[in-house]
Amino acid sequence: MEEKFNGGDTMLENFRKVDLTIGVSYMSITTNGVSFSKAAVVKMGAPSYVLLLINDDEKKIAIQECSKETEGANRFVRNENNLSVRWNNRELINDIEELMCWDLSQGGFRILGSYYRAENVMIFDLNTAEAIKTQKSK
Repeated sequence: MEEKFNGGDTMLENFRKVDLTIGVSYMSITTNGVSFSKAAVVKMGAPSYVLLLINDDEKKIAIQECSKETEGANRFVRNENNLSVRWNNRELINDIEELMCWDLSQGGFRILGSYYRAENVMIFDLNTAEAIKTQKSK
């Protein structure tokens, strides 16, 4: 979670701390589910609930923090000690697979996310998906 630097009345009072250790924000889509990297979860502030939004025309997925009471709210972070998030919703997986004309039985995809702080939303452009390389057993 992002916090302002407490520099008091110094030249640093309007600066924010940046955590370079969290890594790259991405989502992965496989036959097993849709998962989000720890970096994506941390960058968004580890929200308990998010809205899941899909733009069929542009082939983009957005997740935005919301309250439990928001219509359409989806559980996101269940335990702050475990920032792993995976949705195993078969309907969601099938919808994405159909939208993109993918065959997930042949392998999954990873999509980098773009974070927009002002709206606490992360957008994933499915058009930029990269195939996840699987380890071949010898």
